[in-house]
Amino acid sequence: MKKIESIETFNSLIRSFKETREYTEHFPFNRNIFEKYIVEQRLFYEEDDQGLYFYVDEDLFYDLYYIIEKGSRLSVRRKKKALLINENQLSKDGISFNELYLKSGFEVVAVNHQLTINIETEREHILKKYEETQEFLKEHDYTVAENRHAYNSEVKRLWTKNLKKTDVPYDHYIEGNMLVLLDKDEHLLAASWYASNNGRDSEWRHIVVDEPYRGMGLSSVLTYYWLHLCAQNQIRRGLTWIEENNTVSMKVHEKIGFVENKRLSIQYIMEAGE
Repeated sequence: MKKIESIETFNSLIRSFKETREYTEHFPFNRNIFEKYIVEQRLFYEEDDQGLYFYVDEDLFYDLYYIIEKGSRLSVRRKKKALLINENQLSKDGISFNELYLKSGFEVVAVNHQLTINIETEREHILKKYEETQEFLKEHDYTVAENRHAYNSEVKRLWTKNLKKTDVPYDHYIEGNMLVLLDKDEHLLAASWYASNNGRDSEWRHIVVDEPYRGMGLSSVLTYYWLHLCAQNQIRRGLTWIEENNTVSMKVHEKIGFVENKRLSIQYIMEAGE
């Protein structure tokens, strides 16, 4: 396994592979995240007679770009953990990626459903509930802050404390925007992430609430705060992903106004040997 020292090296590897092989590629690829990993000297690669694979920190395979020879099995060797999410890209060039992952030793650990909300049609409801959340914050002497940098270490601590097997690496979330909910002493009670796409959609990614404060409706407070930001910025649609067995979260979002659609995200994990 070799470290990728520069973006030019990364581009050259891909170009060389494509020029010499008949290939199929999987591409849940965010160039900003790749460039961040390269600058931090955290991106590695492996190439064999079947394909070209990229890894973060030598042992983590998550949402990263790989190219394989047509008809090959996905090869993940000597990795302590291999995790990826496939968002509704279950086939390409006649190849079933779901079948490929399962044959290669991956286990399905979560099936996520996409829920969406039409912010334009729900605007009046959103504004009303936002005003109610402001009263709630005032009553409890809580505040919501949007400065993710000031609270990043505290959010990471909270997120890590509540880490589940199906959760993605924390670094994946800090690429987006952060909302934090604080008490009067500025202790962190809850946090969430969101990202906007093309100025039309905004994705509500992950909410984490410190255990002593669960059951108080803090998730809904942050959600309505985000929806209000969307309405202010003329965002037309909000979306989120929820695990299919998380019935509580599903009901909370449906009560807010989210509607389930047909899109699925399947999450896989491999615990590979040394």
